[in-house]
Amino acid sequence: MTVDSLGRVFLQEDVDSITVNVYGGNDEIEIDDDLDVPTFLIGGLGRDEIEGGKGDDLLIGGLTIYDNDAVALAKIRDAWTAPLSYSTCITNLRTGAGGVPKLDVTTVIDDQVKDKLKGGDGLDWFWAGVLDKVKMKPFEEFGPPAP
Repeated sequence: MTVDSLGRVFLQEDVDSITVNVYGGNDEIEIDDDLDVPTFLIGGLGRDEIEGGKGDDLLIGGLTIYDNDAVALAKIRDAWTAPLSYSTCITNLRTGAGGVPKLDVTTVIDDQVKDKLKGGDGLDWFWAGVLDKVKMKPFEEFGPPAP
């Protein structure tokens, strides 16, 4: 059982993924270490601290050109959480395979402030700017810094 910051209760077996986009402000996103589901976490503008959970995490310290497009964000989440290999999911998102919104240096934007990104136990993919601090495992992927 998981309880969110609003006091809502969720059974883990009812949650298959988590997407959080906090847009602007200095925010903190922390996924419980025991929650083993993939996450798609976007910090937006401001100094953010983003920490993934036990599942595979896609962490973006800045923003994307898709942040106000719920359909595009859902497609990105679906591509990240697809039952494919880690490298295939990343390749599909980098290239826009199958109509998935592409994540690259033209679509992921550095907010130019210092964010902290930390993955969890799963395989994580980080998109961080030049000022951001990232804690990752050596075999995980790092999206190039946004222009």
